[in-house]
Amino acid sequence: MLKTIILLTTMLLASSCAEKLQWQDYNATNIEQLTSEEKTVFVQYTADWCVTCIAQEEILSSQEIITLFEDNNVVLIRADWTEYSSKIEEDIKLHVQPGVPMYIIYSEKTGFKAKMLPELITEKSIIDNI
Repeated sequence: MLKTIILLTTMLLASSCAEKLQWQDYNATNIEQLTSEEKTVFVQYTADWCVTCIAQEEILSSQEIITLFEDNNVVLIRADWTEYSSKIEEDIKLHVQPGVPMYIIYSEKTGFKAKMLPELITEKSIIDNI
């Protein structure tokens, strides 16, 4: 019971911190256009029913990552698969993934090409690719 309370509290805190970030909707955003303009793009593939995704919010809402995203003008895109989307499913299959979470970054360090980050994302994996 205590573990459940701690997990729920952590998820709520992470969720409220992550709301500080301005996320664009995956279905309404042209990633190719952004990368052709040499903008750094971070895409989070997630779903409300994905426990691992929820736990990973803590990483994305850390002050270090928020500052990194802001200082580097990173365009943040959320691909929310809570409701089925064939476009998101195509991307997941393209990257040979079983599902969410999935994180893709496009930056100068990646030649503005898609680079998949680990499913269990870390601050280091984000920092190293921005």
